[in-house]
Amino acid sequence: MISTVTMPVPPELQRIGAPTGSSPEAAKRGQLPPKIEQFFSTLPETPCLAMDLSVVRDKYSELRKHFSDAAIYYAVKANPAKDVVFALAAMGSSFDVASPAELVLCLSLGVPPNRISYGNTIKKATDIAYAFQRGVN
Repeated sequence: MISTVTMPVPPELQRIGAPTGSSPEAAKRGQLPPKIEQFFSTLPETPCLAMDLSVVRDKYSELRKHFSDAAIYYAVKANPAKDVVFALAAMGSSFDVASPAELVLCLSLGVPPNRISYGNTIKKATDIAYAFQRGVN
């Protein structure tokens, strides 16, 4: 499964086409995974981030293997795509959130409050209360 996030771009800033495995851009990066290559063949009209969720799961498993005694917290602000957070939650990841919106996302996907850390260093008192009322300590 591919997870994508798109952003609107004014027409005058759009470029035609998207990188493919045979493009100079792709050659610099190395071979693209087939799922990403297939996605780019659809020529998205706006800039987007495409992630192969199997790679996300594989990398999380690799971290668990090498740091088996550590609690692994995914920083939701790094990529708050629902598919990414859901995949990691299903694997038992914990989450570092920096806003009420990130907290709501995690809770809505079934992440228990004891696996959520509200790690923003500049928190409003109302946001701290909001998290605490939902069981995040």
